[in-house]
Amino acid sequence: MDRPCDRNNGIQLARNNLNSNNAQLGVENAQVRQRVEELERQVRIYNCNSGKLPTTDGLAKPPVPKNEPKRKRTSSQRRPSGRPSGGQPGHPGATLLQCAGCGAPLTESDTAGSPHRRQVFDLPAPQPLEVTEHQAYACRCGACGHVTRAAFPEDVKAPNRLEAQRQGPEVLFAALPP
Repeated sequence: MDRPCDRNNGIQLARNNLNSNNAQLGVENAQVRQRVEELERQVRIYNCNSGKLPTTDGLAKPPVPKNEPKRKRTSSQRRPSGRPSGGQPGHPGATLLQCAGCGAPLTESDTAGSPHRRQVFDLPAPQPLEVTEHQAYACRCGACGHVTRAAFPEDVKAPNRLEAQRQGPEVLFAALPP
């Protein structure tokens, strides 16, 4: 039979063991709660309430919390004029006002030689080509071996020919040497 003293010591030892386990679990629980709070805080952070860029929010953007005041967007005080942006028709161009080398101001008297010119010719859209092919067969005579060739139409003298149906700039440019 167990002695009451040994039995009480065993119960006391079990209680002490449970109390130390309980204290250890309490410390671990506090650490886990702290970690959960930190992670939940990180999840709540997005570009509207932090310095993060909008591209770091990802695809699923959280809704703006109701208790957060909406930020007022600033906008320009200027009213639209209805005109396109940039230089307006009739505005004198002023692209050559200073030296590209040193930045000194330039005037009309500083011109050096005649101006360089570049021209752009706007040609009408080309029409689709109409190609007519003529074929002339040759036949060898079985009796004497002479080759008889069919004749082409009289106006077809070369293997390829460019024929001008219209009189216009494309005919002039076709006649110019390259």
